[in-house]
Amino acid sequence: MTRHKPTFGALSSRGILAGEETDPAILKLSTPCVTARTADDVSLVFDVLTNAWRDDRDTGGRDRNASPAVRRLGVVTNFSASAEVRAAFERVVAGLTGAGLGTRELTVPFDAASFDVTRVDRDRAGINASLFANVDAIVLPTLTTIAPTVDEARGRGDLAVAPDNTFFCNYYGLPATNVPAGFDVNGVSLGVQLVGPRGADDHVLALARSYQQATGWRYAPPPGAVASESPVSPSQ
Repeated sequence: MTRHKPTFGALSSRGILAGEETDPAILKLSTPCVTARTADDVSLVFDVLTNAWRDDRDTGGRDRNASPAVRRLGVVTNFSASAEVRAAFERVVAGLTGAGLGTRELTVPFDAASFDVTRVDRDRAGINASLFANVDAIVLPTLTTIAPTVDEARGRGDLAVAPDNTFFCNYYGLPATNVPAGFDVNGVSLGVQLVGPRGADDHVLALARSYQQATGWRYAPPPGAVASESPVSPSQ
């Protein structure tokens, strides 16, 4: 499955928490997302929804005139990841580099992201210039470890999976697309996230589409991936 978390405000959240007493931080940091089978499907749904429901009050919304080309990719180095997740991530980076993208290593200000909403607008206003000054998008693992089993998740309390690699996107209001990146030892999909500047949803969705088409992830796992004996075919 492919999942896109839009730029904050690009997809309206009006009505989702209507009438509930909600922490202001939740309202400021939460974003409706689109999940579908492929990046093509996500793009189609997202385009329909943003045409109908864009929240024009947020100036960081989607830029429909932005070029979808991503030529300079930032490879994040300060993420958290187990050995298995890191290995899958490195394979994805190698594939993206082989597709002709220029890459450079960079770090993400994970520590600056918090539930303190008194400075979130200021930080969002400056993130494009500070994080994307020399790259068009960045890539890093989505989860820190492989997906837990049901029993493992129950034993972890309220937080079954760590948001260490993802929360900064909510804080800064950045668009991020999660795409499959192989399978773990249990046959469960691993993922990486492609993250763009605020308003550049088209950029990361186009990159996700290119990645899936080039690697074969659009309909079936690429050769060598741990998968079921009956991969999905285009006719299905």
